[in-house]
Amino acid sequence: MAGLNVLVYSGPGVSLNGHAYLLRTLRQFLGHRYAIITISPETLRTEPWESKAAMLVVPGGRDLPYVAEMNGEINQRIKAWVNKGGRYMGICAGGYYASSRCEFEPGTDKEVIGDRELAFYSGTCLGCAYPEFNYKSEEGARAVEATVDRSMFRVPESLWRSDPKAIRLHYNGGGFFVGAEDENTKVLVRYPSDVTNPYDRSQQVNSPAAIVSCTVGKGIAVLSGLHIEYAWDFLAPSSYTKPYNRNLISLMRNHDAFRRRLFGAILTHMKLAVDANALDDQIDAAHSMRVPTVTPTFMAPARASGVSAVASTMYALNKLAIAQGNCSVGNTADRVFQDVADDIHVVTAVAGVGKRRVDPEYQKLVLQPDDVGPVSATEVQPDSRKHSMLVLCTPEALPDSNETPRFDMRAAIKFMQAMKAHTAGSWLMYSDTTRSTQTFFEKNPGLLAQLPDGTVNVATIQLAGRGRGRNAWISPVGCLQFTLLIRHPNMKQAPVVMMQYLMSLAIVESIKAQPGYEDLPLRLKWPNDLYALHTPVEDSDDESSPKPTFVKIGGILVNSSYKSGEFTLLFGCGINVANALPTTSINSVIRDYNNANGTRLETIPVERALALITAKFEELYRQFLAFGFKPLLDAYYRNWLHTDQEVALTDRSYEKARVIGISASDGQLQVCSLSSPTTVYSLQPDGRVSKVLSVAAVVVFGWYMFTMIRLVLQLFYPATHIPLIKPLPQVPKNTVMHRMAWRPPFEYDIRMYVSPLESFNDQTAFLNQSLLVWNIDAQRIEQRYPQFKAELKIDIPEKQQVLNSSGLFAFLFVQRAGELNLNDPLLAYARAPLMSIRERMVDRKHSLIEGDSETLESGVWVPHGKTRLSWEIVLEDNEFHAWMMPLDIVPLLRVRQSGKNKEYIPLLWENPLATREKHWVPLTNHSKVSSKQRLSGHMDVDVSLRGIGLGWLRLCNYVYHGLQELRSPRSLIQYSDSDIDSLKEMVFEVNPTMLAITMAAMALHMLFEFLAYKEDVSFWSSRSKEGLHGISKSSMVMGVVSAWISLLYMWDRRKETNVVVLAGAAVGAVVEAWKATKVLRLEDIWPLGRSKANANKEEPEGERAQVQREVDKQTGWWMTRVCMPLMAVYAAVSLVWQQHESYMSWLLSVSLVTVYSLEFIQMWPQLLINHRLRTVDMLPLTAFLYRFLTTFIDDLYALVVPMPLIERIGTLRDDLVFVVLCYQWLKFPKRKEKAD
Repeated sequence: MAGLNVLVYSGPGVSLNGHAYLLRTLRQFLGHRYAIITISPETLRTEPWESKAAMLVVPGGRDLPYVAEMNGEINQRIKAWVNKGGRYMGICAGGYYASSRCEFEPGTDKEVIGDRELAFYSGTCLGCAYPEFNYKSEEGARAVEATVDRSMFRVPESLWRSDPKAIRLHYNGGGFFVGAEDENTKVLVRYPSDVTNPYDRSQQVNSPAAIVSCTVGKGIAVLSGLHIEYAWDFLAPSSYTKPYNRNLISLMRNHDAFRRRLFGAILTHMKLAVDANALDDQIDAAHSMRVPTVTPTFMAPARASGVSAVASTMYALNKLAIAQGNCSVGNTADRVFQDVADDIHVVTAVAGVGKRRVDPEYQKLVLQPDDVGPVSATEVQPDSRKHSMLVLCTPEALPDSNETPRFDMRAAIKFMQAMKAHTAGSWLMYSDTTRSTQTFFEKNPGLLAQLPDGTVNVATIQLAGRGRGRNAWISPVGCLQFTLLIRHPNMKQAPVVMMQYLMSLAIVESIKAQPGYEDLPLRLKWPNDLYALHTPVEDSDDESSPKPTFVKIGGILVNSSYKSGEFTLLFGCGINVANALPTTSINSVIRDYNNANGTRLETIPVERALALITAKFEELYRQFLAFGFKPLLDAYYRNWLHTDQEVALTDRSYEKARVIGISASDGQLQVCSLSSPTTVYSLQPDGRVSKVLSVAAVVVFGWYMFTMIRLVLQLFYPATHIPLIKPLPQVPKNTVMHRMAWRPPFEYDIRMYVSPLESFNDQTAFLNQSLLVWNIDAQRIEQRYPQFKAELKIDIPEKQQVLNSSGLFAFLFVQRAGELNLNDPLLAYARAPLMSIRERMVDRKHSLIEGDSETLESGVWVPHGKTRLSWEIVLEDNEFHAWMMPLDIVPLLRVRQSGKNKEYIPLLWENPLATREKHWVPLTNHSKVSSKQRLSGHMDVDVSLRGIGLGWLRLCNYVYHGLQELRSPRSLIQYSDSDIDSLKEMVFEVNPTMLAITMAAMALHMLFEFLAYKEDVSFWSSRSKEGLHGISKSSMVMGVVSAWISLLYMWDRRKETNVVVLAGAAVGAVVEAWKATKVLRLEDIWPLGRSKANANKEEPEGERAQVQREVDKQTGWWMTRVCMPLMAVYAAVSLVWQQHESYMSWLLSVSLVTVYSLEFIQMWPQLLINHRLRTVDMLPLTAFLYRFLTTFIDDLYALVVPMPLIERIGTLRDDLVFVVLCYQWLKFPKRKEKAD
């Protein structure tokens, strides 16, 4: 198989150390050809990993978690993939898991026995082979002397060199394969004869199978009970103290070369390309597992011309770095530029024949700072700062072959200067080994800003090469890997989105434009991959002859940023120029072409390929800037793979379509439906953006719900420890406790006074000027949640009956039973204002026929009285540690000392959420206001006192302060008083259960509304006007009119409408208008707009278009003959009998009712079209699913959130239509065929 990814399972049950060791070993042996990637169970389940996988490795750990995660769908996909030619390697637990049956430590507390689904080995894996195994330590580990049967390997005999057949390998917990003697199983390695039977440790097993190779269909599975991936320098000596493993590390060190050649033989046996360096005897064992060290990046002018231009660039780069004190090595001063990600050491190359451009000692000091013992089992953190070296070279000081043995910078610059180009490739940067050419630019913006336009950064080996999405880019020797910097102006005729297509075209055309190379089978795969024709080598195990196929040899990744009218583009390109593995290369294609056609075309070195590509890119780029991409389409189509290709549209019930081209403005793939040739779709490169938006919305919703749950737990259970969600720190000993001061048998009285005073410091003065209006005696503390209510008629003192008065307050005292004592330390009290000067709000509705009657003067500020007082008291007996007291209740607390601890008085307050605008009424009813007027002499007040829990008080306090923030000028969206009132009502007037349901409903409403809009936009943007037959145009027109009239009506009633509802209506109106532009022409809305040419032009009609036209015509008849007269009668009745603020208000109200009524009728034509065509394929069904869910959530939402009555009725209207639509969706058959 031609896969490039070696996938290492990383899920529950995997041993962390074993996983890290395995990754390092696989990178040592296969990293030169393959991408070593970890893969999760979720990715195995949901992603199409099979097509790019070369091998799947399941490491050691625990077998049962593997079963829990992978049983079922994942195992079925793995088995099918291996049977078709895939490769599976299972080590220790991975070997147990891939056997037909697992029997582990029978009769012990670690026993695991059961059948397994993969069953690559048809027998039983029985373990442990040796006793003393412990999951948490290396106690049972051994260096066993295993015997290798070389005759069973499909490898050259020379690979083994003079190695002994018995070698020491790491063992810890693995099993042996019982009865491994059949035609599909080969025993590669055997244990020594000291293995014991786990069922009876006194019974020895004679040399059982330790590593087996199983033929599985066209594929292979290698299962091992030994840890062949463990090198001696992974291990810590302190872990091995038992008599049988004290010498484990020294034994493994002596046999490490033998172990490496065995591991290489197993990989070669599985037909994988192994790095020969990993098999070398002379490899430095202490550093064998290290990630290769980065090398200096040499930078020199290539196509840049002019002494001043070169000098200014060199000066700017040198100026970035600052000297680090007096630190120097030899003659090299350490000058560092600290950029965002890298510490870049800037060096000027030393000129002279035979001299190294960088001092070796200085290079080692900078780029090998951690030259210490064995590698840690953990990976390096990706965010840690890195050291890089930038060597500035003049043309006379270019590095020679000793410093850049795998790329000739002199030859590359010579090739580049010989071609007609100036910008692309102006400066050449090269590093033999780097982390990533693109990341070096992208993560160091300070350096990037100083680099000239057209700078190209080349590397032979990339340690962290990047592919598209989550893919890694493999960096074999012979692969041309570079990042090109281009600064592109923001030009309408040259859209930046087309630049990736320009680069891919330049790469192919640069080769095929050479004389004699025109017919090379090099192709483009939309949007950004490069392919070449390849004939696989015949496999002796495969009876079928190989067929030539196009395989991937390169790819492009473009990153962009925008600033000051200019895009900074980084073209990351990787093209296999000279390496035939693992698929093919440009030079291999040239050799195959020569053999087939008798030609003698020369192969292309990577240095010349770089010069050709950059020169061709500049040539095409200049055309692109002048004329756009349209003139280049013919060349693009001539080189691509997709001419007349059939595809299946998975998001449209696998509808078959044919590729017809790409858009020259945005690069989207254009396809036409095979069932309806006039239907044209525009496809994006993949669904990543759409998926990212969906996932982001779900993540935000999940985070919102998690935050709400955590908030509720923190408010209602402040002293409860809940791991992860609400952890609490450890409480120190002897911490002071706060307890409730009132304890049974405590009795209390309730007194409420009305007073013009703001405080009661002097009890006598307070009682003389205050009026007792409410009195309840002798209540017992045992009743924690009392309920008291009263309707009071309070007399306003004469001094407060003046127009500018606002000084009247209500005081509530809850005291121990008996005489009122305002100095009692156990007294609980609270104060609330009863009067306030506010702007008088006047209802302007009146009869438009009878005209204005005398109304109150508005816009003036007059005293208002509060008609509602909702007192709340917390009588629960809660205890708090002194330093864990909830800070939000501290302003309400009164604390007194009681021995070593402290006591707090019950919390008492007037709930501010209970008072809304409607509870403030003017105390004067005069139509005109003057300073001589007196206020009314009394006010009616509804008073209540109820016992509540601490959590409810904290929740109300939290919400109140949040609403105050929404009202403040600092808020991004300033809520009006009516919006604040609606939120207050939502919290205060409902019970906590209903409140929780409401909050969840609001979150779900916003989630599904967002997903519906996203799917709507995605659906409509991918269709042309000709591709929308079957969509009712009359329904579309009415949808637009309805959305905008509804928005205007809500805006007119914005004082009654929640801002969230108003915002949703605005977004909906914009989306509906945009959808109409995708469907409607001018003549569809206004017949006079049809030109004579269009009127005489006959367009062919399919079945969908004909049914649509007939149904729209019937709907129009019913609307004009029946519905419109009824609406006219309703308009007249509303004008005569109902009150409105103005004629515009009446017009909007009547229009909304008319539109809602007609829209209900207009929804049915689409249902009728669906019925006539017996399909719903023309509709955005995903969007409708979200709308369906949103509609039923709206039913609950409409009952809680304030909105006009007609809007509430509209939500119930939609339910019926969606029920019918869902019925049609379930009943009518869907297209399920899928194109090859």
